[in-house]
Amino acid sequence: MKKQVLYLYFLFVCSIIGTAQVYTVRGPYLQVATQNSIIIRWRTNTATTSRVLYGTDPLALTQVAQSSNTTTEHQIKLTGLQANTKYYYAVGNADNILSTGSHLFFNTLVPANTKKEYSFWVLGDCGTADNNQRAVRDAFLSYNNSKPIDGMILLGDNAYDFGTDGQYQEALFNNMYENIISNTVMWPTPGNHDYYSGADATTQTGPYYEIFSMPTQAELGGVPSNTKAYYSFNIGNIHFVSLDSYDSSRDSTSAMANWLKQDLQQNQQEWTVAFWHHAPYTKGSHNSDNPFPYLDYELPQIREHIVPILERYGVDLILCGHSHSYERSYLLNGHYGKSTTLSASHKLDAGKGDFVTDCPYHKKTLASKANKGTVYAVVGVSGKVGDTSSGWPHPAMVSSSISHYGSLILTVNHNRLDAKFLTSNQTVFDQFAIIKNAGGKKTIPFCQGEELVLHSSFPHTNYFWQPTNTQSESLTLQPFFNSVYFGGDAMGCIKDTFQLVGIIPGSPSDTCGQTASLLSQDTSNDFLIFPNPAHSGQPIQLALPLSLGENVEVMIFDMHGRVLSQFYVNSSEFVLPVTLKSGIYSIKVFTQKHYFTKQIIINP
Repeated sequence: MKKQVLYLYFLFVCSIIGTAQVYTVRGPYLQVATQNSIIIRWRTNTATTSRVLYGTDPLALTQVAQSSNTTTEHQIKLTGLQANTKYYYAVGNADNILSTGSHLFFNTLVPANTKKEYSFWVLGDCGTADNNQRAVRDAFLSYNNSKPIDGMILLGDNAYDFGTDGQYQEALFNNMYENIISNTVMWPTPGNHDYYSGADATTQTGPYYEIFSMPTQAELGGVPSNTKAYYSFNIGNIHFVSLDSYDSSRDSTSAMANWLKQDLQQNQQEWTVAFWHHAPYTKGSHNSDNPFPYLDYELPQIREHIVPILERYGVDLILCGHSHSYERSYLLNGHYGKSTTLSASHKLDAGKGDFVTDCPYHKKTLASKANKGTVYAVVGVSGKVGDTSSGWPHPAMVSSSISHYGSLILTVNHNRLDAKFLTSNQTVFDQFAIIKNAGGKKTIPFCQGEELVLHSSFPHTNYFWQPTNTQSESLTLQPFFNSVYFGGDAMGCIKDTFQLVGIIPGSPSDTCGQTASLLSQDTSNDFLIFPNPAHSGQPIQLALPLSLGENVEVMIFDMHGRVLSQFYVNSSEFVLPVTLKSGIYSIKVFTQKHYFTKQIIINP
């Protein structure tokens, strides 16, 4: 009897083990989003098949992508997606859904070269898996206030101290970024600590290379790198380049450098941002002046061999970590030596560039992008802070600190790039802006009487217009005569001049609609305004020729081309139905075939 009971118990235990619950232990997390595809990855506690349910309606995930292969490392690529579309998804296997929820969604990329506002969260040396790292995360989430971001950029040392799989689990996936990376793509670069567990750039093995997927075949533009060690991709009007500053050769003729030259040579994007781990300019916990055989020889090597390539091809911003400090440079060009050799000539703009108390860095790149200036930022404080090196702060830097944990918020909006260093206590310690090809004089042709919208040459919430004395990024007018408008920021850093030139009806350049193209100005039959000049508030009479007929349209415009009054008359003499204040006005009379124009001056 006892043997039978033990046997039945043995069968019961085996049945429990055989039907052990399957659950996700990592992810899901997003990789390599394009306009029409995305990779979704996750890990389960036991090997199963893979299945993703997805759709544009969170209550109707009607589309399915799956694999019958059993694995614990699941990776499903969704294809045939619509560009610029939000999808919801759930992951599981052939039998069950394992992960679902409102945080599981993704957005496919907009069409290439689309200009709009993009934002990215930049983290350097974040992988400590401690409360300091979580404080940086929480500060960003609070400051960002649930606003969607277009990607997370990891600047290396993503998992301390050895980049093992278990350390990655704690640094990225376990009570850290799981609710962010389930709907935001990570774009990583490797640091030295990511290699200490045996990761290898040549064989593409080790936890770093096994955890992340990269666009090695130029799935998002650029030139195929054929390696996860370094790669490039486009998002909107931005070209990103990720380099390997530790395990790949940093020589100017290396495979990485030769690929970089090809990639940047074909790059046509308005903005270019490069990122890697070892900072070429730093005096934080590491010293970029230390040559071989010192510990930090990677730093001067990449400054001497790789930075000249990047500046020659017009890279705008370079993001690095390694030093556990925040350091941000002036707009630099042409400095490849030790810190003691940096001179004023290397600072193309020696201002702060914050566009709050100072002018932004302004680059003119229409004729050529080469050597127009680059800003360098060291953001190695997303998990650690450290000491300083001899010579702190580096003379290339306009802002430096080892007192704050934090991260960088990068925003690109048309021809304006902004970056803010957000500390773990939710304060903005430093910020800067770069604006391209703004300001100057523009000649704007217009059709008389039709609506015309003037746009600022750069995005700015405090953009002012004159002579209207209004504040907005655009100005809507209905001009009838040639005029000049001015716009710019309150500090006068960048100024726009708009010369409005009316298109002559019937001229070869006439592209206007019916009002301007079919009507001709009649100077043989004139109309009278009296008195003219008049005084403010005085009644104004108009006398029209009897030959004009009935149903004549009259419009009154102020000096800015805005319509003040519009009405129809059936008599040849009448009083204007509006009272005019002091100023200069234009009165237009329209018939079926002609129009007449006169100005009136109203004195105080």
